[in-house]
Amino acid sequence: MEEKSILFVRVQYGVTRLNFFTYYMLAFFGISFFVFEDAAQKSIIKQVLPNITKAEKVDLNANLSFYSEILVIVVVSIWGTLSDKIGRRIVYACGFFFFALGFGFVALAKSAAALYACRMVFAIGAGSSASMLTAVLADYVAVSHKGK
Repeated sequence: MEEKSILFVRVQYGVTRLNFFTYYMLAFFGISFFVFEDAAQKSIIKQVLPNITKAEKVDLNANLSFYSEILVIVVVSIWGTLSDKIGRRIVYACGFFFFALGFGFVALAKSAAALYACRMVFAIGAGSSASMLTAVLADYVAVSHKGK
């Protein structure tokens, strides 16, 4: 099989410039969503639940982060296994769909339970994106450059 270079990266045969650019855009937006959700969470809690005490806000913020990370750890392996069976594209698309649902329903949240639900939906998408970042990267890099 023939290897080629795209932007100084040796890639597998069949990986086009469009594939490569799309992967970088998905990586950029996926990582941006991870960071934004964590950075915005404190402000979201303040807007959705303005009448709770500062201590309750701190607890809620920590619990939302903790439980969403636990869910990400659980679903990463599920998404990875599923991507081997049905394909990376579908799993990546489902992940961004769950990102959108999680972000969209935050605007409708009126309680802590709703925030938990939104964050768990977001975590399902984050697990998909995280597992596909590494899987697609492994698929694209040329065999001769793996493990170096």
